[in-house]
Amino acid sequence: MGDLIDAIGWRGLLTLLALPPVPWLLMLAGGLWWRPRRPLLGAALLALAVLGLWFSQCRVTGDWLQQRLLQPLLALAPADLAALKRQIAGQRPVIVVLGADTDRYAPEYGEPMLGARALSRLHYALWLSRRLDVPLLYTGGGRPGDPQAGSEAAVAARVAERDLGRPLRWVEPRA
Repeated sequence: MGDLIDAIGWRGLLTLLALPPVPWLLMLAGGLWWRPRRPLLGAALLALAVLGLWFSQCRVTGDWLQQRLLQPLLALAPADLAALKRQIAGQRPVIVVLGADTDRYAPEYGEPMLGARALSRLHYALWLSRRLDVPLLYTGGGRPGDPQAGSEAAVAARVAERDLGRPLRWVEPRA
């Protein structure tokens, strides 16, 4: 336990304990402990813990929380692009694309391919790069313990040049 605390620190340990499912499991243990002493309180804690465990694992709950708590990202409008292009004039900006996922082997292509999220990011970044006339850097490493899969950045460079017709300026394959 001491090694764990040394590795992540007290703050990290408290954060881990506050994230689901730990609070629900603690409530479940509390309900089991209270059940013989105060049956109504024990039953209420057990029911609440089971419901909390259930809902914390449901996709619907995650979607609902995302809609209520997170602000959606707004796409750039044409007027925003023009203003952004004026703002970066005289500077040397770069668009950095963070890798998302790759398919180790896509049988329809006979080689590794970007996953849907990574391909969407790359496509939008290339579109934005053309509009703003700025270079692009793609960063994405390989899968740990799988040297045959290659890096995501290398796959992205191949897809950008061969399939989308625009080469990447920089590739960072060790992320």
